Amino acid sequence: MIQLPAPARDGPDKDKYCAYHRNRGHETDECHVLKGLIEDLLRSGELAQFAAEKKKNRRRGWKKYFKRSDKEKKDKGPEPDHDPPAAASKQIINVIFGGPEGGDNSERRRAWSRDLPVCSISTSQPEKRMKDEPITFTDQDLLLGGDHSAEALVITVNICGAEVRRVMVDTGSSVNVLYLEAFQKLNIERSALTPVRTSLSGFTGDMVHPEGRVVLPVEVGVYPKILKVEMEFIVVNLACVHNVILGRPGIAQMKAIISMPHLCMKFPTPEGVGTVRGDPRSARLCYVRAVEKQAASTSRVNTIARRKDEEKNEQPGPSEPVEEVPLELERPERCIRIGTSL
Repeated sequence: MIQLPAPARDGPDKDKYCAYHRNRGHETDECHVLKGLIEDLLRSGELAQFAAEKKKNRRRGWKKYFKRSDKEKKDKGPEPDHDPPAAASKQIINVIFGGPEGGDNSERRRAWSRDLPVCSISTSQPEKRMKDEPITFTDQDLLLGGDHSAEALVITVNICGAEVRRVMVDTGSSVNVLYLEAFQKLNIERSALTPVRTSLSGFTGDMVHPEGRVVLPVEVGVYPKILKVEMEFIVVNLACVHNVILGRPGIAQMKAIISMPHLCMKFPTPEGVGTVRGDPRSARLCYVRAVEKQAASTSRVNTIARRKDEEKNEQPGPSEPVEEVPLELERPERCIRIGTSL
């Protein structure tokens, strides 16, 4: 399952030997590359039969990952008399997605859905990565004035040099959404938009055709810990209490970590870990406006419905005499009214 790389040069510690790299410098059970490859095989299901044993023997060395003693088999107890229920018999509820994720046509999206690598095994030495500062959340990150973990994460970001408020961070959105009103206030020409053929799908199944997509410079954070990225947005012509929806692509692009109990988002920057905090007051105002807008829309619909009921008796009648004609001879009670001139 794992191909051995070419023997590497020995390290400074000649007393340790790695059977994977076939050189001296570190022990086999200390080899981070080998551990990563085995983790990939476990996640892909190649070593599913060893997954349970792996949890028990995490600290006992790598040899015991691939051995089962008789004592371990006895500790597991007798085998069950009945087979576990088949996975196909269970009900599956899928998640709702929307937007041109994976491509802007059906062929590209199908290819994108199939192009998912299970694991990657390389014979070359792994590239050295810059060590990022760990991202942690402590009690010092909690907001004053009570628990705000139930609020939406509404932040302020800099787009094209303008301070854009009421930006909602939504991990359920498959695209970054920029509403047309905010797009126009940024003084961006419509010629900058690239056409999008794939419609957006909301929770209720309503389809919204985007105006286009555009890539804009975005700055997040507080000086000096600022992250600058070029982020793609889908522009839609809808009235919304928010200006921007920061979806999964933007969150992944920033490598951001969100903590709802702390109501903040942290991300790596060249100067260290940057932090952007949510605004509970803005989140509540957006919520109140959205609910009032929905209630007003529902009220208008009900008013129109009542007017239709009141004017029902004033509808115009037929322009000529009618007669009843049965639809079926066997069931004369089922009739339809047809004009006599027909």
